[in-house]
Amino acid sequence: MKKIEIEVLEKMREYLINCKNNYSESVSLAQIQFSDTYNKINDLYYLADEFIFFYNTNQNLKNETEIDFLESLINKGTCYPGVFEKLAKIYSKNKKFTEAHAVCVKWFNGEFWKIPNMATTSLRLLDRFESLEKKYLKLNRALKPLI
Repeated sequence: MKKIEIEVLEKMREYLINCKNNYSESVSLAQIQFSDTYNKINDLYYLADEFIFFYNTNQNLKNETEIDFLESLINKGTCYPGVFEKLAKIYSKNKKFTEAHAVCVKWFNGEFWKIPNMATTSLRLLDRFESLEKKYLKLNRALKPLI
């Protein structure tokens, strides 16, 4: 990984940890700094409800059905990081590491990861991203960088 990529990842992690550790202050500042993003969250919150309803009513899902559903939520622009995390886990479990990596990249290329409410899941997605990067470095394969 290039030095600049490592620095960006470190700054992202630092920012997300700060959001967790100073939650109230982070939310207050983020509501000002990212007011447009907060407005989008309000407009897209129905997708989180769709996600929860889907899992409450479909306990024994087949992988492809679940993947299709999660991808459809992402394509609709969901702001819910749990959707990205779930899809990345499924892809990783099925040894589809390139797809899992792409899901993580998509989350961090979006704007919602910056919202303090998303910090915990964003950190888990960042961990998964870094793990996939290391896995591919061992295999000497290139993946699309996060930045």
